[in-house]
Amino acid sequence: MPSSAGSTRHALFLVANPHFSIGHWAATEPFRDARTLEHFVDGYRKAGLPE
Repeated sequence: MPSSAGSTRHALFLVANPHFSIGHWAATEPFRDARTLEHFVDGYRKAGLPE
């Protein structure tokens, strides 16, 4: 479960980036190494960002 500070950061991020989705971000980021991309995607999922 995210902390109160984490929830605040999550909410502020989505206010600043209302159309953010993990899928779109992953499709448009030029990572050479799939493991690095998956590391970020996993972190975004754990943070509760929208798919």
